[in-house]
This record gives sequence, structure tokens and C-alpha cells, in this order.
Amino acid sequence: MRAQTKRSRAALSRGRSSERATSARATPTAVPDTPAPPATLASGACIDTDTDGDGLNDSVEKLLGTDPTKKDTDGDGIGDFLEVTPQGGGPTAKVDTDGDGIIDALDTDSDNDGVPDMREGTADVDNDGIENYRDTDDDGDTILTKTEVADALAAHLGDDVDFDGRENYYDTDADGDGTDDKVEGRGDTDHDGIPNYLDRDDQTHDAGPPVVKPPEMEAGIVVPTVPTDDGVLEGTGLLCAMRQGRESPVSGFVMAGLLGIAIAAALRGRRPPR
Repeated sequence: MRAQTKRSRAALSRGRSSERATSARATPTAVPDTPAPPATLASGACIDTDTDGDGLNDSVEKLLGTDPTKKDTDGDGIGDFLEVTPQGGGPTAKVDTDGDGIIDALDTDSDNDGVPDMREGTADVDNDGIENYRDTDDDGDTILTKTEVADALAAHLGDDVDFDGRENYYDTDADGDGTDDKVEGRGDTDHDGIPNYLDRDDQTHDAGPPVVKPPEMEAGIVVPTVPTDDGVLEGTGLLCAMRQGRESPVSGFVMAGLLGIAIAAALRGRRPPR
């Protein structure tokens, strides 16, 4: 009886040892300071790295086409994170404002209005909720920024017609005449080649070559103008002397006419009587 009890206790001890060994194998001790493996898009495990610190993980930048080592891939002064965020917010995406096939984060003129993103920036001049670099009508005057740029160039004008420190496409009264651009529009009332919204005086023709007055009239006859080139007339005759004295062209013709009359009279005086 005592021998059987000893065998039972020995078996119980062996069983407990086996359970402890199995438990130890099932729960291994974590190794301190072990770096986590890099993340993969397939598994989605771990935390991805953000090499340039722009708020976009490297794996996301690779999908978008931006440079994981640059916060501003296209160098336009606007960070990649903002340029891949849709207008109004939302998950990052390949935002292409002007639909030219180049995403904003790689496009230096995201709205294709002729003004570089670096110059427009992220301000919102017309407070319409769209940053200038994505706004095709920056000042909200119903005339597209691209059109305002082209109109000024065509009329040989600058970017700031009224010199108030605001470019035409940021100014709702570009010519400073007190009438909003959306009211004046792009018509050309005085036909001077300058659209009304860029023309401070759109009722008066103030462009083009100066008007040339016609020659003076004497007794209903147009008096021709004699060239003033000193090399035209040569010699020491009457006309040359007059030219050297800087007499007026009209006086020259009058004197020449009088001389002709005098000669004709003298010839008539020499004719023999009939």
C-alpha cells in the first residue's frame, strides 16, 4: 500500500514538471530593445517610417509618386502633405486640380492659371475656401486669373494696373476707377485695345499711335511739305540759301513762285510788238 502511494506521488510530480515546461515554451520572454520589422503594404503590420517628416509615410509617398526624402517634392513652397490632401479635407490622394495628369504635389502651377504656385501660395484672397494655388479665379470677380494675366499681356500692361500693390487678378477693381471688374467686364467701349476692367478711362480712346493733322491749306490748295534734310538741295541758288537760313518750307515755295512769275514777265517784255 505504501509502495503504491509513492508511485502515485512520483507520477503526479512528473506531470506538474511537464506542465511547467509546456507553459514556459508557450510564453517566451520578450527580448528587450528589439526593433520592429519594417512595415509592408501587404501585411499592414507595424508602424511605417516617415523619412522626411512631412506627415506622409514613405510607403504612401511611393504610391503617390512623391519623394519620401523631401517635404516639398516639387519645390513650390507648399508641402507634399497639403498638396495630396483634397480640397476641404479627406484621406490623402493623387489630387490633380487642373486635370493635366500631373498631381498637385508634382505640379508647380496646380490650377494652370499662369501664375506659379510659389507666387500664389496658400492664402485665400476671395475667401471662397479655395487656396489661391488651386483657385482659377483668385479674386472672385468672375474673370478667370488666367484670362486676367493674358489680357494684361495683350494690352501691354503690367500685373498691377492701378499701382495699388495688388495684382490685377487679386483686385476686384483692377483699374481703380471705382467700378467692380465684374460690372465692367471684358468689353472695350472705346476700342483702344484695353478691356474696360483694365482701362481707367474706358470712354476715351487712349491707346494707339497719335493722330496726325493734315497739311495746312492755302486758298483751297494743299501745300506740300518740303523735307528738311540739308543734303537734299545742293548748290548756291536761292532755295539753297533759304534752306541754309532755315526758312520755312512754305516760304520757300512762295519765293520760288514769285521768281517764276518775274521771269515770265521779263520774257513777255522782250517779245517784239506786232
